[in-house]
Amino acid sequence: MQLSKPHGLDPSKISFLGQYAQEAGMRNCQTTPFDLPVGNWGGRIGLLLQRDFQAIYESLRPRYQKQLGISNDIVEETLPAMLAEWERMHTQFRFYVVTGQP
Repeated sequence: MQLSKPHGLDPSKISFLGQYAQEAGMRNCQTTPFDLPVGNWGGRIGLLLQRDFQAIYESLRPRYQKQLGISNDIVEETLPAMLAEWERMHTQFRFYVVTGQP
């Protein structure tokens, strides 16, 4: 949240995409949520999503350290902890797909 705020983004509002599309002039908007597995437990899709999240985490590493003041040790410890948690908790990530007509 703290990394997104300076860019005018609020990830907590993602479920409102359909409403925002309608306010922007889209008609017949429908929002469909999809819960996808994250991690090896979720098969091929889960593993692909895990790899995407790992790449995002690594690409944001400098920002975690600079903007949030998180030490390198903590950043190093967090990724293996996340991977283990995703397996243990069978983590899912919710995506929203919005369709409509211009």
